[in-house]
Amino acid sequence: MSHKIIHQFLPLDKDIFTKKFLDHWQPEIAMFVDSEVWPNYLIELSNRKTPLILLNGRITMKTLNRWKKLPNLSRKLFNLYDLCLPSSKESEKNLNQLGANIERKNASILIEKSNLNRQILFNNNDLNKYKVIQAKAQVKKIYKNIKIKTFKSRLTFKNIKSILKNYEIICDGTDNYETRYLINDFCKKNKKILISAAISRFDGHLFKFNFTKKGPCYRCFMPEQPNLENNCETEGIFSPVAGVMGSLQANEVLKTVLNLKSDLNTNMLIFNSLKMSLRTAKISVYKNCINKCKK
Repeated sequence: MSHKIIHQFLPLDKDIFTKKFLDHWQPEIAMFVDSEVWPNYLIELSNRKTPLILLNGRITMKTLNRWKKLPNLSRKLFNLYDLCLPSSKESEKNLNQLGANIERKNASILIEKSNLNRQILFNNNDLNKYKVIQAKAQVKKIYKNIKIKTFKSRLTFKNIKSILKNYEIICDGTDNYETRYLINDFCKKNKKILISAAISRFDGHLFKFNFTKKGPCYRCFMPEQPNLENNCETEGIFSPVAGVMGSLQANEVLKTVLNLKSDLNTNMLIFNSLKMSLRTAKISVYKNCINKCKK
């Protein structure tokens, strides 16, 4: 059986042409190369649930700075790609800042050996199994009547609404800045309560943002993603810190559910395991925050 390759130029990136072109060809997958970003095609293909891949993605600092002038549009478009394969470390860093879904080792939804030292839900027998499935099984052993809904997929711009829309309080324990920004922006837009914990080396940070009221968000605290070289994989994590921060996060959730007073609404709690110290730091509204936070 012979196979035929058809070379077809894309028409102008206008809504009417885009729909006619896709209606005719009905692609099963769409792959873009280098720095090609066609807004109407990306949006329409995403609406049709066509997998989107960016191959050899190249975003220079000059291109990054141009996209930063349109932060909401750039996040929306680059998050539509189901997978981005960058051409270089520089492009990987820049694509991350634009919200692209880059395949990373530390973003796995399966249990890895490096996960075992800082939690109590998994063991060696669980390696390469879905984290959410094993976590659910362990919690069910503690209280069998608890209701738990699991999602065996990474959180992305495409699925975050369907996953989080029905919940008032969102707990974030993710280990990468892209997902933290994604959750923060969704909670801010949809007026959720976000309780987030993060750890690095010997320190832990706890945040609470009540987006039903005016105030700062995570982007006010950290407007841009820091150097990608500083992460859990390169710096390491002192295992007990994860347990401490998880307990403090649960404490804040229970206080919120029980309508007890919280001093974290505009503050960040900082835990240092070497000094065994706890302190708070005020988070102020950043005037140039892309979420347009107000005091």
